[in-house]
Amino acid sequence: FSLTIAISIWLTGENDGDSSDESVVPATKTLQAVANQCCGESEMREIQCTVETAGVVNVQSSTGRRSQLYSFKYGMSDGSNMGGASRAAAKAIHAMLRKRIVDKCGYFVR
Repeated sequence: FSLTIAISIWLTGENDGDSSDESVVPATKTLQAVANQCCGESEMREIQCTVETAGVVNVQSSTGRRSQLYSFKYGMSDGSNMGGASRAAAKAIHAMLRKRIVDKCGYFVR
């Protein structure tokens, strides 16, 4: 089994989500690099994370603010099932990743 956690990031520009400008839409490869770094710093280095966009850009009807949902899927690098300790470690990695996305990358998460 794996653990999937979603993060929604507010978009700062008017683009439809296909921009290469990461100030508008964070690139999946940038988020993947942050995830890889966080996994590498974890005590359980067997955990890996795969980042994907989930769906289309969402527009909040009342304010017009836009956001993109990203899926962070945590699993064991050897494909084995995640036990309780590894699930807890994945959640700790995700907390570190979420903080780093805000602090280092400057993105706003919902």
